[in-house]
This record gives sequence, structure tokens and C-alpha cells, in this order.
Amino acid sequence: DFGEPVQPLNLAGEYRDNLALVNEQSFDADGIDELSIAYRSARVKVLPTVGNDTEIIVREYMNHNNAAYNAVSTQSGASLNIEQGKVPFLIPLRVHVQILLPAKYVGGLKLASSSGTVKIAGLSGLKVVNLRVNSGSCKLNSVTAQAFSAEVVSGSLYMDNIQVAEQLGVLVKSGRLKLAAVQAGQFTVNVTSGSIVGSQLIGGGSWTAKSGSMKLVFDQLTDNLNLNCKSGGIKFSVSRGVSYRYELEARSGRVVAPANAQPEHIADGYQTGQVGQTPTYTVQGRTTSGSIHLY
Repeated sequence: DFGEPVQPLNLAGEYRDNLALVNEQSFDADGIDELSIAYRSARVKVLPTVGNDTEIIVREYMNHNNAAYNAVSTQSGASLNIEQGKVPFLIPLRVHVQILLPAKYVGGLKLASSSGTVKIAGLSGLKVVNLRVNSGSCKLNSVTAQAFSAEVVSGSLYMDNIQVAEQLGVLVKSGRLKLAAVQAGQFTVNVTSGSIVGSQLIGGGSWTAKSGSMKLVFDQLTDNLNLNCKSGGIKFSVSRGVSYRYELEARSGRVVAPANAQPEHIADGYQTGQVGQTPTYTVQGRTTSGSIHLY
């Protein structure tokens, strides 16, 4: 068991803040199908509205009240852009922002954060979600989308209870990636320097960790799975009763297949075979420096 069970979503405390509310803006959600958010230095939360199903609301909390620091919002046709206001060089400005979306919003979401934390939770029916975090952590909880892409340059990405109908793409250049109860039509996951931990996963696709370990637990396979580690080990398991073929190669390390596996070809650092009687998909695992362990 490589991960903890997913906890029920609780947003009770997410709407409260210890900074003063200095700016609030609202926009008619009807006709908006693309929302772009850009902040250079802030804590950003994108949450569902409470008691209001017609407006997109922007609330900014700061330790200094200056209109120049307020967000600049522009609407062009069906697109709404929200961008952080002036960031002073000498004043230690702290900014916490809440972007509240009505439950009926089913458009796209684009969010860019240069420095700070990002949380997106409690949203369903989104189209394309595109995230970019330069420095900081990003957490997603209970989100459904048609397609999803995320790039984290330096920081961590945590995903709990996420459903993506089509492609889910993640690139973490330096940091940790953790997933729990994540389902996707196709995974494309790359971590350049850091570890990957996933549990209660459903899907298939490609997973790569160039410098770091990989530990994945799948509840169900819906496509072939390709696992690659250049400097680190792979630990992988699938729920009991799932059949699959496997091909494992460790150039400098051991290969360990499940106890109930039916090996077909075994060589030094290489093994093929199957688990179960009716395999549909194949799990391929390769490491350059490290071991592969299937449970």
C-alpha cells in the first residue's frame, strides 16, 4: 500500500482568511466559457460558490489596502482574464485570492502562478484545465474535466479524487508528484527530478521519472502502461483479479514479478510473463539504474 485512502472533501475552512478583504469583483457567469487567471506572488484558491449560482466572484485579501494592488480583470467575448495588480518591490505584500465559480460553469480554466500556493477543489464539468506553477505547491481535490495539463517548474503537485475523460498530462521539473483516486483516459506523466507516488489509479499511458522513484497502485487498467525510471526504482501493483501481461527490464538492478505471475522468459535483469488468465493490456517497466518490483 503506497498511499493513504482519499479523504472526503471538506471546504468548510477554505473560505475564511486571516487577512482583510480589500477587493471583491463579480461577473455574470452566463456566456463565459474560458477563464484565465495569472498571479505573480499570491496564494490562489479556485473554489465553488456558496449560495450564488450565477456569478464568478473574485475576492482578494491583503495586508495592505491599495487600489493599485487590486486585480485587473478584462472580459472579451466569452473569455474572462484575471491578472494580479501591481506588486511593490519594497513593501512586503501578502496576497490571498479566492476565485469562486458557480456549479453550472462548464468552461475552460487556465491558471498561471509564478510564486505561491495553488488550490483547486470542488469543481465538476470543466472543459480543458491548464496549470503552470513556477515555484510553489499545487493541490487539486474533487475535480472533473474533459482534459487536463499541468507544469510545475519547482514545487509539488498533489491530486486527490480527480477524473479526466481524455488526456491527463503532467510535467514536474523539480519536485514531488502524488496522486490518489485519479482516473484518466490516458496518462502522460513526466517528473525530471523527484518522486512519483500514486494510489487508487484507473487508466493507462506513460509514466517517466528521470531522477527519482516511482510507486504506483492501479485499481484498474484501461490501456497499456509504460513505466520508465532512469535513476531510481519502480514499485507497481494492480488490484487482485486484474489480468495483465508484463515486460520488465532493469539494466542495473533486480526484477521481481508478483508471486502469482506466470513467467515466460527470464534472463539477467529481464523478465516477461503474465498475471491472471485473461490479460488484455501490457505493463512495460524499464530502469537504467534501479530495481523493478511488481506486487
